[in-house]
Amino acid sequence: MYGLSSLHVPLLSIFRLSALLAEATSNQTYLNAASNAADFIHNHLTDSNNTIRDGLGFGPDNSCNQSSLVLLYNSVMTIHGLAILVSLTKNTTQEQW
Repeated sequence: MYGLSSLHVPLLSIFRLSALLAEATSNQTYLNAASNAADFIHNHLTDSNNTIRDGLGFGPDNSCNQSSLVLLYNSVMTIHGLAILVSLTKNTTQEQW
Protein backbone atom coordinates (compact mmCIF):
# COMPACT_ATOMS: atom_id res chain seq x y z
CA MET A 1 0.00 0.00 0.00
CA TYR A 2 1.24 3.44 -0.89
CA GLY A 3 0.39 6.40 1.28
CA LEU A 4 -0.26 10.10 1.28
CA SER A 5 0.19 10.77 4.96
CA SER A 6 2.16 13.91 4.14
CA LEU A 7 -1.05 15.24 2.54
CA HIS A 8 -2.38 16.39 5.90
CA VAL A 9 0.36 18.93 6.63
CA PRO A 10 -0.13 21.19 3.59
CA LEU A 11 -3.89 20.63 3.53
CA LEU A 12 -4.40 21.49 7.20
CA SER A 13 -2.04 24.45 6.85
CA ILE A 14 -3.94 25.71 3.80
CA PHE A 15 -7.23 25.24 5.64
CA ARG A 16 -6.09 27.12 8.73
CA LEU A 17 -4.30 29.87 6.78
CA SER A 18 -7.30 30.39 4.49
CA ALA A 19 -9.60 30.68 7.50
CA LEU A 20 -7.25 33.17 9.17
CA LEU A 21 -6.95 35.25 5.98
CA ALA A 22 -10.73 35.20 5.48
CA GLU A 23 -11.13 36.47 9.02
CA ALA A 24 -8.50 39.18 8.61
CA THR A 25 -9.48 40.42 5.15
CA SER A 26 -13.17 39.47 4.69
CA ASN A 27 -12.11 38.20 1.25
CA GLN A 28 -14.57 35.66 -0.19
CA THR A 29 -11.79 33.81 -2.04
CA TYR A 30 -10.11 32.87 1.24
CA LEU A 31 -13.45 31.92 2.77
CA ASN A 32 -14.21 29.65 -0.21
CA ALA A 33 -10.77 28.03 0.05
CA ALA A 34 -11.27 27.37 3.77
CA SER A 35 -14.75 25.94 3.18
CA ASN A 36 -13.51 23.67 0.39
CA ALA A 37 -10.61 22.43 2.51
CA ALA A 38 -12.95 21.78 5.45
CA ASP A 39 -15.28 19.80 3.19
CA PHE A 40 -12.37 17.70 1.90
CA ILE A 41 -11.11 17.02 5.41
CA HIS A 42 -14.58 16.04 6.59
CA ASN A 43 -15.37 13.87 3.56
CA HIS A 44 -12.00 12.13 3.15
CA LEU A 45 -9.88 12.39 6.30
CA THR A 46 -12.54 12.08 9.03
CA ASP A 47 -13.76 8.66 10.15
CA SER A 48 -17.22 7.70 11.45
CA ASN A 49 -16.24 8.90 14.96
CA ASN A 50 -15.17 12.31 13.58
CA THR A 51 -11.53 11.47 14.24
CA ILE A 52 -9.13 13.20 11.86
CA ARG A 53 -6.90 10.59 10.22
CA ASP A 54 -3.34 11.28 9.14
CA GLY A 55 -3.87 10.80 5.43
CA LEU A 56 -5.02 8.54 2.65
CA GLY A 57 -3.56 5.25 1.52
CA PHE A 58 -3.99 3.60 -1.82
CA GLY A 59 -2.96 0.29 -3.28
CA PRO A 60 -2.20 -1.24 -6.66
CA ASP A 61 -5.89 -2.14 -7.05
CA ASN A 62 -6.72 1.61 -6.98
CA SER A 63 -8.46 1.29 -3.62
CA CYS A 64 -8.28 4.33 -1.37
CA ASN A 65 -8.48 4.16 2.42
CA GLN A 66 -7.92 6.46 5.36
CA SER A 67 -4.71 6.00 7.29
CA SER A 68 -5.09 4.25 10.64
CA LEU A 69 -2.70 6.79 12.19
CA VAL A 70 -4.25 9.48 14.40
CA LEU A 71 -2.13 12.48 15.42
CA LEU A 72 -3.16 15.16 17.90
CA TYR A 73 -1.68 17.82 15.61
CA ASN A 74 -4.28 17.05 12.93
CA SER A 75 -7.17 17.51 15.36
CA VAL A 76 -5.75 20.73 16.78
CA MET A 77 -5.22 22.28 13.33
CA THR A 78 -8.70 21.21 12.21
CA ILE A 79 -10.44 22.49 15.34
CA HIS A 80 -8.66 25.84 15.04
CA GLY A 81 -9.59 26.21 11.37
CA LEU A 82 -13.18 25.14 12.05
CA ALA A 83 -13.55 27.56 14.96
CA ILE A 84 -12.56 30.45 12.71
CA LEU A 85 -14.64 29.21 9.76
CA VAL A 86 -17.78 28.65 11.83
CA SER A 87 -17.42 32.08 13.45
CA LEU A 88 -17.42 33.60 9.96
CA THR A 89 -20.08 31.48 8.26
CA LYS A 90 -22.33 30.39 11.16
CA ASN A 91 -22.47 27.00 9.38
CA THR A 92 -24.16 24.72 11.91
CA THR A 93 -23.19 21.55 10.01
CA GLN A 94 -19.48 22.32 10.34
CA GLU A 95 -20.03 23.43 13.92
CA GLN A 96 -21.40 19.99 14.80
CA TRP A 97 -18.44 17.92 13.77
